[in-house]
Amino acid sequence: MTDLDEQTIRRLAHEYERTAAFATVETAALETFPTAARVGDLRWRDIEWLVRWYYRRHLSSRYNREASRAESAFGENQWPTVKETIERAIELETAKDRVDALVQLTGIGAGIASGILYFTSPTRDIVMGEPEWSTLRTFRIIDTVWPDTRSAQMYHDYRDRCVELAETSSVDLTELQRALFQYAMD
Repeated sequence: MTDLDEQTIRRLAHEYERTAAFATVETAALETFPTAARVGDLRWRDIEWLVRWYYRRHLSSRYNREASRAESAFGENQWPTVKETIERAIELETAKDRVDALVQLTGIGAGIASGILYFTSPTRDIVMGEPEWSTLRTFRIIDTVWPDTRSAQMYHDYRDRCVELAETSSVDLTELQRALFQYAMD
């Protein structure tokens, strides 16, 4: 096993950009969502896409049941509440507080919340999912297996480790995000 260093992260991130099914649409979202979030211009379909993306990016039937439940539950929210919650959450100081705010929405757990935060602020937040977690565990950056229940505090700690890894590896969080996911998919 190689180290999870700058060269490895950049290679995996590049591979992700070339091969991942959602790479092109993710790049477009990463270019537009942060500004839209700052000026209050996110739309229902943007957030609905994020909820779908979180599970569907795996392209595996294993996640279909979870995806359907999350999408259905999310659909129970009212748009003004969703918009207000996201606008408030992205202004909060700590990762824990941001996730705590978002999980108040129906159908949003810590994982999906991390996706919303990542797409609205990719220089500050990163996605926490089973693939990314498993990669960090493989490289002994995280000691525990992917838990059945995820919390805001868990995301806060995960994010801190990712930020530290990105800084020591001289990569940004998007490169790290893509590399962690790609490694798990290989």
